[in-house]
Amino acid sequence: MPHPAQRIVDLVVGDTWPKRRKVVYGALCFCALVIAFALGAATAAKDMAVVRAIADHSFWLGAAVIGSYVFGSIWDDTNKRKHLPPADKAGEE
Repeated sequence: MPHPAQRIVDLVVGDTWPKRRKVVYGALCFCALVIAFALGAATAAKDMAVVRAIADHSFWLGAAVIGSYVFGSIWDDTNKRKHLPPADKAGEE
């Protein structure tokens, strides 16, 4: 059984982001496909308001995904640091 401090270090050092990155890349690819479809539909559409709304919301979704990813990682790292054991003061006795 590993030492409790080792489990905490493994939690902090371990990379928990590969699955999250896949979700982010998937969401951004979806946004790009929707925008490309909206641009293609814009050439044949007579009602541009709907096409514009689709493209606008896809851009907002992409911005929300990127913002959540960046600030979520900061929040996650901050929470992990709270569980680290205090640093030893080697020079002080």
